[in-house]
Amino acid sequence: MNLQRVPELLTGLAEFLPAYSQRPGQLQMAVAVAEAIGTRRNLVVEGGTGIGKSMAYLVPALLSVVEDGARVLIATSHKPLQDQIARKDLPLLERLFAAKGYRPFKSTTLKGLSNYLCWQSAESESGKLLADPLADRAVRHALASGPDFSGDFEEFPFNLPPDTRQTLSATSEDCLGMRCPHRDRCYALKIRKRAEEADIVVTNHALLSLDIKSEGALIPGNFATYVIDEGHNFEENATRANGLQATVGAVRRLVNHEIVRRAAITSTTRLQNARDDLDKFQNEVAALFVLRQAEGGRFGDAEDENKVLIKRELGSGRTLAASLKELLTLVKNSPPRTEEELARAQRLLKAGASLIEQLERISANADPNLVYYAERTFYGGPARSGPEIRVNGKPLPGSNVAYALYAMPIDVSGYLAKWFKENQTVLTSATLSDGQSFDFFVRRVGLDKPDTLVVPSPFNYRERVKLFLPRPVAPEPGQGYTATLARQIGGLLNLTPG
Repeated sequence: MNLQRVPELLTGLAEFLPAYSQRPGQLQMAVAVAEAIGTRRNLVVEGGTGIGKSMAYLVPALLSVVEDGARVLIATSHKPLQDQIARKDLPLLERLFAAKGYRPFKSTTLKGLSNYLCWQSAESESGKLLADPLADRAVRHALASGPDFSGDFEEFPFNLPPDTRQTLSATSEDCLGMRCPHRDRCYALKIRKRAEEADIVVTNHALLSLDIKSEGALIPGNFATYVIDEGHNFEENATRANGLQATVGAVRRLVNHEIVRRAAITSTTRLQNARDDLDKFQNEVAALFVLRQAEGGRFGDAEDENKVLIKRELGSGRTLAASLKELLTLVKNSPPRTEEELARAQRLLKAGASLIEQLERISANADPNLVYYAERTFYGGPARSGPEIRVNGKPLPGSNVAYALYAMPIDVSGYLAKWFKENQTVLTSATLSDGQSFDFFVRRVGLDKPDTLVVPSPFNYRERVKLFLPRPVAPEPGQGYTATLARQIGGLLNLTPG
């Protein structure tokens, strides 16, 4: 890579961005990124707000693509930045690089399976489509769209709420991949194929973390450079990717699934045993919240009455897992009548096996590197019998309770250290150091002696920022918190021109 071209390309941005003005910090960061890529060194950059971090790493990264034939992966923690890079920054840089005589490059966005419409899910959940007009509308829109339609929920011309997306999507736990009868028109497989051929792949922390965990099974191909933007969130996403989760709701859906009920016709005792074991398990989890004061199970330093630490084995959870295995055996031994039934049964078996494994591991409470805890949430509907449900110390009338169990790594550095050692990576964010050093962040994510750089913000906070500390003010009569807050913000905007 020719490092001398980096300042020239940054200066060239002014031809395509009328309001662009080069900032010294942006050039400093871009040169550091280019040197890190050239020397195969890991780099951690704290770039203050306003220096233009995206262009500072995109320009040298693309230079390595067009000059050296390298492939680059960029990961962000939030979809807005992911979309900005894919839809705004990269197309702009494509024009800039073409104007400077460079060859074109291919880029694509790769998201997790749950972000795309799944035809197998749409077919399997046809009954739910009738009850959800938006789901039915989404399927009809996809059917009417051309071959270039990505199937990405963000690209539908109307908003799809989370429940609708869940109905229409697949997850890594139940996706059949190349065994799916709809593989020839699968949106996720088409996007994966594009990613195989792309020079630049834009993805998110969650998918990258899962790919690291699976040793490269989720993101196709190898990459010369990885850029992790919004790096302050990477540890949290890696923690979730390497954690375990099992919800009572997911178990209940498995037990009551029509395929399970049909397979259990010849053995109704097993089905009833599983339902009884599920009730026992829910009661044991509920008891954790009642007994936590006596057992010292408070969550963290501050009381959170809807979370509780689990400090012992959950015997009912292991018993329930055994009952669920028996139900899945019934499904395996129940011959499907059609290819569609076979596909649905295979998805159920795959998702069920994953759920059982996580339930077993959480219930065993055996890994000292994991912190185990239960969380409860509330929703409308007739309340179950049992202890009174309280939120913030007040009874919650007419509500039901749902439980989720988690086991999360206390320290993810051990999961990431080998990957960082084997790959050239640039991590950047506006907040990575403690003001003195990067030691804490570097240690938490498992980096070994990376190069570091702090680029201050060009903004003069001392002269350009006002601090407002409002007194606690009760909402005005007839107004709620949001309306009162909006009124205060409006007043501040009037006091600070521009």
